[in-house]
Amino acid sequence: MNELIKVDGIDFKEKDGTLYIRLEAAAIGYGWCRKEVKNGVEYSYVRWERVFSMLDEIGFAHKWAKDGFIPEEVFYKLGMRAKNETAKAFQDKVAAILKKIRQTGAYIAPQSTDEDSDDLAIINGYKALMRKVERLEAKAAIDAPKVEFYDQVADCVNCIYMADLAKLLSQNGFKIGRDKLFELMRNEGFLLKAPGQWNKPSQYAMNLGLFKVIEKVVNKGGVKEVKSTTMVTPKGIKYFLNRYLVDKLAGQAIEAPKQLSMLEEA
Repeated sequence: MNELIKVDGIDFKEKDGTLYIRLEAAAIGYGWCRKEVKNGVEYSYVRWERVFSMLDEIGFAHKWAKDGFIPEEVFYKLGMRAKNETAKAFQDKVAAILKKIRQTGAYIAPQSTDEDSDDLAIINGYKALMRKVERLEAKAAIDAPKVEFYDQVADCVNCIYMADLAKLLSQNGFKIGRDKLFELMRNEGFLLKAPGQWNKPSQYAMNLGLFKVIEKVVNKGGVKEVKSTTMVTPKGIKYFLNRYLVDKLAGQAIEAPKQLSMLEEA
């Protein structure tokens, strides 16, 4: 809400997430004014010296008069100095209006038979709806990249090769090849470096369910050998997409886990 909203003759506006009330309206509502009737019309004249004196006591700097606005917090502090029932009713009314503005970004007037009031309610309701649409559209724009790459693996029920994971990462902005991905995961403790265990999953990575090792017997020249292939599970795919696409691309690289509990928190 950046524009001015007027409700029952009271002006409200918002700046940097804080709601403001016109000081003149607050002073009149709290009864710090004198009233005169001229030609059948009642006029209210604010006792500015008294108002400014109370603002000084509160510690709120003022360099204005009737055209100034005060934040919601100061409005309530001033209200504590107004003891009459009229002032209390005024503060309750403004509090209800502020609550509605905070919730919807606009104030929808109660039902009325007056055509102008109904029109105002329709306009404010439309504004509130448009602001909500704008907020949803902005959030959708922010979430779109994340949603897009998660959708690519949402239906994955089988494990994939490391080369396929590298390709998926590259397509979504984290440029890396299969060998570099192996190297990265070894350095971060997800894969082993020891001879005979090269590129096999570490125990804590296995405990997290990030990998699956596929073993098969290969006959080479009459000699049977067991060949192991490290595969990335569906859970692992989502984990590494989040780690490398969300965290690292945002400049928030995660330290290599030192123990299983740290990985579980990641």
